[in-house]
Amino acid sequence: MTVLRNSTANILAQGVSILVGLYFTPYLIKHLGVTAYGVAPLVMGELDPVLSDGFFLTSEIRDWRAYLEGRGDEAIVSRARARLRTGRPSGDATFVRMLEGIVGRRLEALPRGRPKKIVRT
Repeated sequence: MTVLRNSTANILAQGVSILVGLYFTPYLIKHLGVTAYGVAPLVMGELDPVLSDGFFLTSEIRDWRAYLEGRGDEAIVSRARARLRTGRPSGDATFVRMLEGIVGRRLEALPRGRPKKIVRT
């Protein structure tokens, strides 16, 4: 009996969740905007300016399958892997500055450790 009751409760909860999502999503898009909602730009086919307007990798990488499997230019692969480990963007200084302007925060790491103490004489 408990299994039947739990199963029924889960099915009803899932149904309510779907209905709330279907009802609430247009409200969020209307009041927060399409880009703030997250998935909506993908669904509506909007292009991301960071990835579509002159994205540097489109001219450097011809065979994406080989690149993603790890074959190709080892310098590019090792830099991308190192940046993935630290969560930092992989690109030249101009690209990183452009990203920093878009997201409104610093993306490059500061030097490690405490800043040097300035001794005044």
